[in-house]
Amino acid sequence: MVLHYEDWFWGNADDPTAGVHLLHSHHQMGLVELEELASFIKQRISAEEAYASKLSDAVKLKHRSDGFGRDEGLVAQIFGNAKEELSKLTFAHKQTALHLTSHLAALSGFGDKTRKRASTQKDKIDALSKTLSAQRTELQSAVEEYHRKSREADVEEAKSGIHDGDVSVGDVEVMDVMINVGAWIFTVEDFNTLLSRIQRDVPCQDIRSIWGTAKDCVLGKDVVEMIRNYLRTDEATAQSVFAYLTAENFLRPTSRVSVTSLTSSATGATANPNQTYAWKRLAIETEPAHRRVRRQAERAEHAYRKCVTAAEESRANLELAVWEYLRDSQEDERDRIDLIKRTLAGMNAAEEIGEAARRATKANQTVYLETLNADREVEIVAESLRTGTVRLPPIIYRSYYGTTPEAIIGVSLEEQSSADLPSTSSPTFLTKCLTVLSRARSPPGEVSTTTTPTGLPAASELLLWTTPQPPPTQTVTIHKPIPTASVIPLTVHYLSHLPQSLAHPEVYDPLKLLYLSKTDDDEHSTRVSSLASLIGTMPVVHWAATRDVVRCWAALVARFEEKDQENAIAELASALGHVLLRPGTTTSVTLHDKHPVRLFKDLLTHHEAIFSQAPRVSETFRRPPPSVFHSSDSVSPPPVAEVDNTPTAAVLAATAADDSDDELDIQIAPDGTVSSRAGSASSLRVPHAGGGGSDDGGSSANLSSAGLGNSLADLKLLVHEDEDEDDGAFAIERA
Repeated sequence: MVLHYEDWFWGNADDPTAGVHLLHSHHQMGLVELEELASFIKQRISAEEAYASKLSDAVKLKHRSDGFGRDEGLVAQIFGNAKEELSKLTFAHKQTALHLTSHLAALSGFGDKTRKRASTQKDKIDALSKTLSAQRTELQSAVEEYHRKSREADVEEAKSGIHDGDVSVGDVEVMDVMINVGAWIFTVEDFNTLLSRIQRDVPCQDIRSIWGTAKDCVLGKDVVEMIRNYLRTDEATAQSVFAYLTAENFLRPTSRVSVTSLTSSATGATANPNQTYAWKRLAIETEPAHRRVRRQAERAEHAYRKCVTAAEESRANLELAVWEYLRDSQEDERDRIDLIKRTLAGMNAAEEIGEAARRATKANQTVYLETLNADREVEIVAESLRTGTVRLPPIIYRSYYGTTPEAIIGVSLEEQSSADLPSTSSPTFLTKCLTVLSRARSPPGEVSTTTTPTGLPAASELLLWTTPQPPPTQTVTIHKPIPTASVIPLTVHYLSHLPQSLAHPEVYDPLKLLYLSKTDDDEHSTRVSSLASLIGTMPVVHWAATRDVVRCWAALVARFEEKDQENAIAELASALGHVLLRPGTTTSVTLHDKHPVRLFKDLLTHHEAIFSQAPRVSETFRRPPPSVFHSSDSVSPPPVAEVDNTPTAAVLAATAADDSDDELDIQIAPDGTVSSRAGSASSLRVPHAGGGGSDDGGSSANLSSAGLGNSLADLKLLVHEDEDEDDGAFAIERA
């Protein structure tokens, strides 16, 4: 099993890039180590060259005429042979120097390449982090403005006594003033609505000039096209309306050109469509106060939504940049250690060229090199320097009026649970994902080497569960049946971004005490009984979700041969232990706790016994505290009846249920909204508590960037609204 930086080097609420900063510092240390090694090799080369030069000088010494030059006996021959051997040793030292020199280029090249890559990625992450911080500040201001405007609109409407559809106030009939706008006639309210639509839908841009930067400018031809489509009229009429807007100072040219040079009259000549304009007046202020204030509230809500979209896009880009940095850092660390190993091994091999006396050095060095393993060193770094497992929390839009969030990813299990579902049921989205996975598995014992939408080998499925996938940055459209290679990363992404782990954090410390007091050698029945009792104290939705997901994993393990099941459980526990159980607050101590992994193994081994009893509920089902967006007198959710003592069937056994053709038939729109197909409106999320709903009237939820990694990021699947419920066909289009 291999620990991945992508799982263990995320940041915290105060510094979401803490792991990046730590790894960058560690990377700089590694580069300095390479420089030290290169400097050492250069000194070693200089020593070998100097030694070879001295030996060469010694070989060139001539015999003295009164010494070996005169001697023709055996002693002189032996001495001559010794000098010849010394010549061979001189050549060996020169070869040693050349062999050592060949390693310098690799050290220098690796350092230059990784230094440039790491610096570029680090600068990008710092820039994105700074941008996200500024956008969060802007988002907070937009939220406050949205809430303030909404309150003012509610108060003003209450004062006026006018509600939607009213045409009179008391005995006085409300009369809408008609105005001529070019070749078109509007009421004041309709004209203001047109202005709001233009401000909202026409793309804006910032125009820089020598006089400064003009914010939120629009192109004239875009405005004309918007008017023509909105009024469903011809080009000339749209041009006349646009000319009226410029003549009446609703739009002002950004260049230093007189407006009178662009328009001759409000209805006659046309303005320059290629000119850029900035807004000067946003509406006619003569309409009733309650309408004006409500329009301002709608404008503030639109600004809030834009801030949410921009901040979420920056967050997703930052998460991907961090993920890529963590992945590349792990690869660079492994390559660096491998390079050091190869270099030291090369130095060791160079000793073979030299004299036999250095063989002892080579033997000693070999012992050390045999103990150096790149993967193990990477695991040691991850084991000792890990910073956290909590991903960047998704940014979720929450309505001022307290309706249920339109989201799935990042929303707690309690908020996703429904009073209409059985008391021991998981959230609908999780249930459908697990159902798709159950149906897509190959039958037990089947030998398969290919991955298809209807089958996946056990080893390949295990790899999908345990291998980190890059986080998404763009939304996709998914239409059934979804391939298993996509639903597993989608499920892991969903579980990883839950605000709380599957097993509720309130049992984290009790479980730690349980495993401290009981070892693996204890009678397993005692430990299993204690686990069952402790797990049963969790909130029901956490208990049900844990049960269903554990049964899914247990079904995967059961597909392996008996001799391989223990290894499969160990790999799953190492990769997904933090998804199953993590504390409410991560500390340097909890990062090294082992009981989540032990709990994972026990649940997979004894899940039938542990989940044989329904959870104990002695009080009203625990719901999350009211949202900060709700007023204190908001209507509380109705209490849930006590849980039935008979546990529900496992989700993996629901293959023949009536919902069989409603697996995961969803569309993830470009704006981040998840919608189910016609006939499946209740298949994805809990009905709104406040009666709210999505704009299209169907069930929807915001699944931000629901496409996952290499398996999902490039999927573009087509939705057929008129498809029959029993039709299992689907279309996939690569983006």
